[in-house]
Amino acid sequence: MMRPIWTILCAGGLVAGVTLAGSAPAARAADFLATTFASTDACFARRYDAAHLARNPAQRVASIFLVPTGHSDSNYAAILHLGFRLKGSPALYDGFAYCNSKGAGAECLMEGDAGSLTLSPRQGGLRLTVGDFLVVEGEAGFSPDLAKDGDDRVFHLSAAPVGACR
Repeated sequence: MMRPIWTILCAGGLVAGVTLAGSAPAARAADFLATTFASTDACFARRYDAAHLARNPAQRVASIFLVPTGHSDSNYAAILHLGFRLKGSPALYDGFAYCNSKGAGAECLMEGDAGSLTLSPRQGGLRLTVGDFLVVEGEAGFSPDLAKDGDDRVFHLSAAPVGACR
């Protein structure tokens, strides 16, 4: 509810009101990163079976995972390890995502200008949405750009045993 400006104009009231209103979503998002990735054993993954991939022929990613690295950087709330495999290949493509709070989730930049992604909470896991560009280096060179020419923009990852994040 918006209050008329005259009801909050008092010594510091406007600043405090704006600060409190602005920090509530940030606090929720910080809580999302802190809570979701509090343990180094946290793992979120998805493996697509042959039937799913057959129903979605434009999808190139056969498995994907996200796990905390345990590293820290004063400029980021979390550093995560993102990895995926393409259908028909055992090669792992992976890199580090440097994440900060945004809304109720997080916005992440991939190391080495490899692109971006956003994370949002969903029951039992995370929704990972690829930004305008995401190309990651791996065992077989560079991955295709997951934001282009395929059906690899949104992934619903579930909480999984840490062994699934390899």
